[in-house]
Amino acid sequence: ELVFSTAAAKLPLIDGYMPNREVLEWDLAARRLKLEIETLPLLPKVRVVGEELTFDAASQTLTYSVKQKPPSQWRVLHVDRANGLLAARS
Repeated sequence: ELVFSTAAAKLPLIDGYMPNREVLEWDLAARRLKLEIETLPLLPKVRVVGEELTFDAASQTLTYSVKQKPPSQWRVLHVDRANGLLAARS
């Protein structure tokens, strides 16, 4: 997977794009998001847990908070239930 990162945008060799694998688990019943990020092979995985997860059907937006930070959002762009695929933008 190739993911654009504003944090990496200033690095001249990758122009903001870097190999990245993100696995998200949205558990609406438990109101929790789990995110696991893999970047380069020698770096450890980053694990993030978001609390107070909610889904607004009208805007197709998932909202959650990580620790004391302001709320973050993912907007659902496409869902293919048959193939277990979801595309979203954060």
